[in-house]
Amino acid sequence: MQHFEGLELPAAMQVGFGVRDAEAAAAFYEATLGLGPFDFQEAVLDGDYQYAGKPDFCRLRIATCQSGEVQIELIEVLEGRHPSGIYVERYGEGINHLAFEVDDLEGLLARLLDRGVELLIRGSVTLESGQNLLYAYVAAGPPGLPMFEFVQYR
Repeated sequence: MQHFEGLELPAAMQVGFGVRDAEAAAAFYEATLGLGPFDFQEAVLDGDYQYAGKPDFCRLRIATCQSGEVQIELIEVLEGRHPSGIYVERYGEGINHLAFEVDDLEGLLARLLDRGVELLIRGSVTLESGQNLLYAYVAAGPPGLPMFEFVQYR
């Protein structure tokens, strides 16, 4: 377990990159670093998707692959607002979040918000397996540092 100001977190399960072109980024990482193969999907975040506390919408192209125990995720924002797109606009392409799987997302968010951590987005998606995935992104520090994503499977 890692300790984050009194919170115990498991090891990061994912390193997320904000990119302008997921296919080009995946091709680069496959050719130069031998990562991959990457799986591609488009995701529409709507319904209970909230950006800055308000209902919103975005459409993403996501490429993922495993590197040992850690998933590599490349996020291209096709339309709408998502922290990865904002990150790319402000700071350029690169690592923009670390993801952690937690057992009690709501409890963790309550503790983080009590400490003044900024909640960026939250929502849920139903996976192809039928399992529900709850997620939230929070600002992990000063602008420019990677965000933290917390996920809970139900």
